[in-house]
Amino acid sequence: MPATRINPAHWKELVKQVHAGQCVPFLGAGVNVTTKDYEGLPLAKDVTAKLIEDLTGLKVQSLEALGKVKATPVFKKILEEYEDLGYLKVYDLGRVAFHACTKRKQSSFIKLLHEILPDRDRKPSKLLTTLARLPVPLIVTTNYDRLMEKALKEAPLLRPAPSRDPLTLTRKLMKVDDPLSTYFRERFSPSTACLLEKKTATALPSLELQQAVLSEMSRLLDDVKDPASLAGKLRQAKDPPSTYLQEQMSPATRQMLSTYQDSAQPPDSLMKALIDDLNGILRQDSNFYKLETFSLMNLPLWARKLMRQDPKGDNLLRLNRLLLGKAYAREIANVHVSPFEVVVQPCEGFVGAAQKAEEKRLAEHDGVVLYKIHGSFLDEEPEEGYPSVVITEEDYIQFLTLIGKNDGSIPSLIKDKIASCNLLFLGYGLEDWDFRTLYKGLIGSVPRNKQRESFAIQYNPPEYWVRFWEQNGVFIYNMDIYEFAEELECRYRAYPVGQE
Repeated sequence: MPATRINPAHWKELVKQVHAGQCVPFLGAGVNVTTKDYEGLPLAKDVTAKLIEDLTGLKVQSLEALGKVKATPVFKKILEEYEDLGYLKVYDLGRVAFHACTKRKQSSFIKLLHEILPDRDRKPSKLLTTLARLPVPLIVTTNYDRLMEKALKEAPLLRPAPSRDPLTLTRKLMKVDDPLSTYFRERFSPSTACLLEKKTATALPSLELQQAVLSEMSRLLDDVKDPASLAGKLRQAKDPPSTYLQEQMSPATRQMLSTYQDSAQPPDSLMKALIDDLNGILRQDSNFYKLETFSLMNLPLWARKLMRQDPKGDNLLRLNRLLLGKAYAREIANVHVSPFEVVVQPCEGFVGAAQKAEEKRLAEHDGVVLYKIHGSFLDEEPEEGYPSVVITEEDYIQFLTLIGKNDGSIPSLIKDKIASCNLLFLGYGLEDWDFRTLYKGLIGSVPRNKQRESFAIQYNPPEYWVRFWEQNGVFIYNMDIYEFAEELECRYRAYPVGQE
């Protein structure tokens, strides 16, 4: 039973769950995997190799280069189906980390992990930036790095429109056998859809059609859905938000606006200047949210609270971004920007006063929660020393004793959310110990009749594990994780909320 790609019906259901706030992503190391276009963080096998270098003082090119199993004919037959049975113990991160940790003091070992996983020098991956803008109630990660936090902090900023070749894009959308192209064509305006239907695959698309397709895709996917309308409103300044924003912009931007002809496609230089200025206002302006226009709007509770608190920093950015989307609902995409809280699970569990404080904090929070179940890196070492992270065999043994308890060691609000939502596993090898202990402890204990369906994205997963996990309620789809992120964002942004 090999893993398959996600079919249109399953895509529709997944995006529907995301829109309804009923999807909880679980993140493994693969969510930051390096590609030719992105420098990410090492995977578990790379961390293992670096720890072996620390143990031996010798250079390790790869785990595979350390040695191979010399197999008899019978063993070769076994390995054809169960490849993981041929792995040497040196592949086991938990065992290698156990030896590396006992060789060093705790603080020295954590500093070594910092060097191996240099998250301060990396940017969030495409997958993380996509998740940061979705209305997911909870994100669970077994990673120690802070790249998900970075993505959440940057999520409210307006993103420049990506460069698109109109001819290539139009030809792709003309393909009748491409599910994603069909998905978008169904959401185009009748006039553009009609123009597309009249063209044959061999005909050269007209400039009119190419421009129409670009406009449709901007409306569906870009932060600025209607550049001409936005530039026109800011130039005319006939409403209080537009008047205020124009006054806060740089003289150079105002000059470009003054020469802009309404309804024409704004030049790239003008759109770049507008986005740069608007992002500066979103980050720093403490008066935009005080406009009387916003006092009359129906706003979420968290926004109302912030408006009474003189917000700064991240809270100011999120409030301003929400209001900008409200003021320009036709022109600017509405992304999910509610505040987020980070919960770092202690290895010994939440106990006593700390447990009560954490439960109270979560009960009062109505935004996204990032739950770092295996611990987290810190910028500086506290006086009491770095807290432990779950990486060695001993750590996993302690984690197993903790995860099965119902005494508040793991916040009950987090456990309840995991049990009530559909789960989406990203960046895991589903045969890994860390994934299996996590699943068995948090989900396996829920009665089967109450378990929600779980999904996993993994590129070319072994067939054995596909069969195993499907029997346990986890359906694995064969897809590159960054390709998945791109398509998820496309489908989420184009989803017709309230029409299905």
